[in-house]
Amino acid sequence: MLAGFLVEMRRAALPVRFTCCVPYDNERLARRHPEVEWKPYTLSDRWSAIKDADCWLGLGDTPLQIDSGDWLEQHLDMEREICECLNKPMYFLGVGVGNVDSLQRPKYKRLIKAAVHFWGRDEMSASWLDEASDGKASPGADMANILFAQHTSPLIERSTGYLMHFEDRSFFSEEGFLNLIKSHSDLSSLWLVQESRCLRWSEKALWQELPASVQAGLRMSEPRQDTDDIDELLDSWSMPEVLISSRYHGALLAAWSGSSVVIINRNDKLTGLARQLGITSVAALNDAELLIEAIRTSKAVSQESLRDLARKASCSVHEWLQHAVKSTEARHT
Repeated sequence: MLAGFLVEMRRAALPVRFTCCVPYDNERLARRHPEVEWKPYTLSDRWSAIKDADCWLGLGDTPLQIDSGDWLEQHLDMEREICECLNKPMYFLGVGVGNVDSLQRPKYKRLIKAAVHFWGRDEMSASWLDEASDGKASPGADMANILFAQHTSPLIERSTGYLMHFEDRSFFSEEGFLNLIKSHSDLSSLWLVQESRCLRWSEKALWQELPASVQAGLRMSEPRQDTDDIDELLDSWSMPEVLISSRYHGALLAAWSGSSVVIINRNDKLTGLARQLGITSVAALNDAELLIEAIRTSKAVSQESLRDLARKASCSVHEWLQHAVKSTEARHT
């Protein structure tokens, strides 16, 4: 998402300075994205970065969610307090709603009220945000589309891939998964990894639960960890001809690469992506017969539709820039 956004900012050729406070990997982030000044994640650094800025930008992903606990909710509430203290406008660009119920939580309601404008990354999120914010939201698309329009991943023909991550373990049935693999034994099978860390019920954790005999029949496809070059990273992550995914960006990249994608709707953001791409989705990876039918009816997303998403994402960046420039000029006059 950040790489796609920075591609569009380079096209805009404006003298914009970005800062971001993160708790880890500052040096690696600086090598990968030198356009951003990466600062430590301390309260003093966060306050200083916002104080020196003309505006605050929440870029990409699903800031309005509760699947991963309340850490993001707490973080954003404090960012809102700092912005209000320093009189800095807040914007959200290319964002989604992970759980519609999160919009009713007090801290998120305060955040929505404080924000100047939202650009949703799918029609469903934009509609929910527009209603919750009394008309302060516009439709857009995910920033990653800008990057994927320039570079995708290689496609392996006659292969089926599985990209699995869940917050709720009940969404994944090992028995259902094994039956699904057996039904496609004539194709090569890939186990895709988007998250390199072994987090609970993410790709590597679920891999460790699989029997050794099943692991032996799966080829693991994971982006290189020893490169800071985005193109090299995408080149190293092979995509299957058919992908079953509960990951947002893995599914989106696969669609750009020419895969037929079936999405598992582990939360509202995946539902929004499936509707946006017009592709098949199922509620969970439990019923092998249901998934077999979903795979049978799956189809590739047209390049025209994908290019339209890239255009929407690009347009939303320029709309945000117009907002930010006008706000900055007004505050300095």
